[in-house]
Amino acid sequence: MEVYSMTYILNNEDIHRYLSLFILFISLPMYFTLTRKITAPFGKHTPLKSTTTNKNTTGQTKNTNTISNDAHKWGALVNPKIAWFLFESPNLVWSYYAYQNRQIQVFDTSIANRTLFALFVIHYVNRCIIYPLKMKKSSTPVNLAILSSAFFFCSINGFLQAQNYCQFQSYYNTYHTNL
Repeated sequence: MEVYSMTYILNNEDIHRYLSLFILFISLPMYFTLTRKITAPFGKHTPLKSTTTNKNTTGQTKNTNTISNDAHKWGALVNPKIAWFLFESPNLVWSYYAYQNRQIQVFDTSIANRTLFALFVIHYVNRCIIYPLKMKKSSTPVNLAILSSAFFFCSINGFLQAQNYCQFQSYYNTYHTNL
């Protein structure tokens, strides 16, 4: 009977390969499901119900929008700034991890790897930290199901991208200038 060690089971390169295949195989069915069968209540697709209320005694009215009951079927509502930070943060966490555990022969010898990795990190600093701080107070709350699925995707995306730049793929030095 052969016993596998934990280092074999948790080999980052194998995990990277399997997650890449998982994303490839699930992408097309997920795309068709989400574009033809399901409209997730996120952003402009959040169902709102319009209500009219009296503003004062002169008869002026104010229209207000509230989230419809259909949107609540997707779970509890979370503040959009917090939700955006939470579901984008795995990209930065994985970037930190990958950089701390980088392979010198892959990362430090390739200006292209360092440049692409830096662009990835800058992009997600913007998406995870700067954008939520700039969001309007009137932004629509995010359902827990949407937050969870975005967190799941960003966890996989962050792992794949960061590990690729820091450990597995060594791009030739002029790769980033030929894009």
